[in-house]
Amino acid sequence: MAQATLCPVCGGDQLTRMAFITPAGFAPDLNAKREVDRGQAIVYAGMTDRARLEPQDPPGEWCEGHDGRIRRWTGPRRLVMVNKGVGQRGFRVCPDCGRAEPEYGPGYTTTKLLKGGAPTSHQHPLERGLVCAGVADGPFYLGHEFPTDALLLHLRVSSPVQLGTSVTTGLLTRAARMGLTSLVEALALAATRVLQIDEGELSGWWTPVMGGRPDEAQLYLYDLLPGGAGYARAVGEALEEVLDATEVLLGGCDCPSSCYRCIRHYGNNWIHSSLDRHLALALLRHLRGGHLPELVFTDKERVLGGLRELLTLRGVSSEAGVMLEGERVPLLVHLPNGDLCVDVHHPLVDPAQCESPVIVAARSQFMEALSLDAFELVHDLPAAVERCFRTTGRGA
Repeated sequence: MAQATLCPVCGGDQLTRMAFITPAGFAPDLNAKREVDRGQAIVYAGMTDRARLEPQDPPGEWCEGHDGRIRRWTGPRRLVMVNKGVGQRGFRVCPDCGRAEPEYGPGYTTTKLLKGGAPTSHQHPLERGLVCAGVADGPFYLGHEFPTDALLLHLRVSSPVQLGTSVTTGLLTRAARMGLTSLVEALALAATRVLQIDEGELSGWWTPVMGGRPDEAQLYLYDLLPGGAGYARAVGEALEEVLDATEVLLGGCDCPSSCYRCIRHYGNNWIHSSLDRHLALALLRHLRGGHLPELVFTDKERVLGGLRELLTLRGVSSEAGVMLEGERVPLLVHLPNGDLCVDVHHPLVDPAQCESPVIVAARSQFMEALSLDAFELVHDLPAAVERCFRTTGRGA
């Protein structure tokens, strides 16, 4: 079969390929000097990501629900887990003794298989005092393929809600990725509680759809037991009950983004910074009932706090809560060449398809107006400031 030259999702040509091997097993190096544990940070030789769906024949008949916004399918799927090594450079492996190490480069320079960039003899990891003359090969990705039961959920949002934009060209926005990641974690936790099974029995992830549509994504849950234990199928049969429990889980906490009382746990500690229950809840409510994600005025004030402070440091004054044509303006920025009316929109909503009353009121008074993304204000404040100055024609 011919290899693809373009990404089937975004159409980009920046695809990378590397050989993939499945290790027969793992063992510690018997000749390595044992380090004393002084509480130092753990050093990782790469990280195994969540299992990904292998390219395979699409499912047959989907079960439609929620006006086509959620479609589900359950059945056997093949998944793959891959460790790409430090810096995604792969691993070098000796075919004689089995010694493996991350590929030399930034982040890993203590190589034993190479010297001056050339393969060299090295200590046998499983025989004390034995030197191996094998020539290390690679680099390779290390991985594992396995069949299991999976629940596939094909998600489609309705305008003005969006998961991607024309700017992202077939990829999902950062806010959408965070929302989907959080929704997967909440679904898996809620499902284990509804089915009354151990939290370690189910996992999941999400993926863009072929063609890079900005209004679609695919989410999946799978049994961690190879071959499947039937849990994913059971989740599909009780999907509405699981979605109810997911909504309660996401909406029943008072934390600003996520915590151990809602969707954080030890198993997802490497993505804690990418979890936001509010984004997941807004997405879930839209998928189930078509609700449009909205921000109340206090939410807008909170996310605009950093912008106001940064503008003050630059000598730019601003006001919050000014009334304009009966609308309360979240922020009015006083610039030398005119005032700028700033509103804030939900990160999952396209402001061009859902213009706010604040923007309409400002333009009726021939004022410059701008709607900023709440996610950008929190996670990329310099970009939001640059947009403010660019809108009024003043350099940042």
